[in-house]
Order: sequence, then C-alpha cells, then structure tokens
Amino acid sequence: MEADRAGHPRACRIDTHSTRRSAREAGQNTVGRLQPLSQLSTVLPFAALRQGRFSLSRRNLGHVRVNCIGAIILDPFDRILLVQRGHPPGMGLWSIPGGRLEPGETDAAGLRREVLEETGLHVEVGRLAGTVERPGPGGVTYVIRDYLATVTGGTPAAGDDAADVRWCAMDEVARLPLTEGLLDSLAGWGVLPR
Repeated sequence: MEADRAGHPRACRIDTHSTRRSAREAGQNTVGRLQPLSQLSTVLPFAALRQGRFSLSRRNLGHVRVNCIGAIILDPFDRILLVQRGHPPGMGLWSIPGGRLEPGETDAAGLRREVLEETGLHVEVGRLAGTVERPGPGGVTYVIRDYLATVTGGTPAAGDDAADVRWCAMDEVARLPLTEGLLDSLAGWGVLPR
C-alpha cells in the first residue's frame, strides 16, 4: 500500500474533500491528521485491521476524540428521562439518552436517532445545553454535546443498548447510580427539574 511522507498508509488519511464539512461542524481542523477512531470503519476495512495490516498503536490513539450527543428531555411534570446503560462504558449506570455520532451525521440527526433507538420516542431537538469531555478506554476522549429536546411522539420503551428507561423526579434522580459528572453538569447548566 502506498504511504505518505510521514509513513502513514494513504488509506488512513482523511479525504479533505469528503469530510471538510463534518470536521468543521465538529469544531476540529482534521486536515492532514489521522481519521477519528469512531470513523475508522469507513476508512479501513475491518478485515485489514484484524489481520494486522494497519498499525493502530497507543501513540496514534492517545489523541482520538469521539463526538457524542445527549438529550435532556423533561416531561410536563418536570421529570427527566433517564436510561440505564446496558453496555460499557457505564453499564448499569443511569444517564440521559444519547451516544456516538455516525460518520457525517449532524448533531440533530444523531440525537433523534439515538433517542429513538434507546427509548422508542421521537423528539424535536432544541438548544445546546452544554458540552463535557469524558475520558474513555485507551486514551480516547468522548466529547459530549447535550441538547434540550421535546418528545413529539412514541411510547417509552428500552431498546438498543438501554437496559431500562424511565421518567424520574429529582428525588429519584438523587438516589440512582448516575454516570460520572451527570448531576453536576445538569445543575451547572440550569436544566435540572425542580
């Protein structure tokens, strides 16, 4: 396989024409850098990775930032919608619905998809409430943008990687095992139910 001047296989490089918009939307200048880990499957065939033809060393992965979104959804009774995580990271912990963005997906489209997959609810995406960064395995950093959202249809039911879904009043939220920093972030952004 052909390599660039730095010795990276050309298949690992970003095509600046096809990703310029999504990189700009993510607020990152990724021209000339390695593709984010969350998008490697679109760049490198899985079989090639499994067969060891491409090197993904810790040195290369230590700077990977994975774009994620979350939905802060309140009902008319000031309860917040929470999901219990069914898979790592955060398995067994409660959090707001959300997850990783797919390659080329906008925050709004990703949020609608994740909420529907995890809860069975359709939502209208509102304003950005805040952004947090959380460390992940292998030096990965999850960049999580949380948006306010309003339910427009559907019936709550756990799905995808959610083990459970429920509307929670504040007294219940305080008793649940939550993902790290969730309560502090929501309180800091002024979006907690009363």
